Order: sequence, then C-alpha cells, then structure tokens
Amino acid sequence: MLLWSFEPHELEATAKLIEHIVAARLAGPEGRVEAQIIYALMYMRTDEDGAVGLAVLRGKLLGLARSAVDQALLHLEEQGQVVLRPADPTSGTRQVAAGIEHPTRGLLERVALVAQARRAS
Repeated sequence: MLLWSFEPHELEATAKLIEHIVAARLAGPEGRVEAQIIYALMYMRTDEDGAVGLAVLRGKLLGLARSAVDQALLHLEEQGQVVLRPADPTSGTRQVAAGIEHPTRGLLERVALVAQARRAS
C-alpha cells in the first residue's frame, strides 16, 4: 500500500533500485559485491575531486569480506567504472589500513565513479 502514495519520481527511483537488486542477485557473488559498491558510491557524498576514502566506503559495505571488496574494486577499475587513487598528498590524512596496496601504483586510498571523477575535473 505504501507504493500507492509515492510520487512518480519516487516510483521511478524505486523501480530502478529493484532492477539493480535483481541484476546483482543474478550476477553471482562477485557481481553482487560489485553492484553493492557501485550502489554505495552513487549515493555517497564525495570530496571536490569526486572521490571518497576507501575507509568510508568500507564502512558502508559492512558484512562483505575485505578481499572480495578489494577484488571487486580492482575489477571495476579494469572495466572503467571506477578510478582508484592514492591519497591526496596535501590532505594530511592517510587511511593506510583501508587502502589497497598495488604493486606499481602504491597505496590506493580513494575511489570515484568514473562519471563523478569526470564532473569534478
């Protein structure tokens, strides 16, 4: 009965969310983690550069194994959906424990959806 009281834009947003959840469930465990990451990033407040700290993102993904999240983030970056970045050297804050150690790029501590990263630059 609650849906009957929704405005058209609320119904559209709800339908999109349901589609997202169904697609994530059908994608299997890896796809499900990736979908949860994308969903969380879509609704998180970003810094001026369009990114959020991995520590903040991990806080939104409680219950997911760190290794699964790391693997999904790296895969999403390979697909061109997110950008992983090192900490801003001028920020003064480092979230070493939450970062992903990359063999050639060093410690990656921030992530942005590609669309948000483009808008911020």
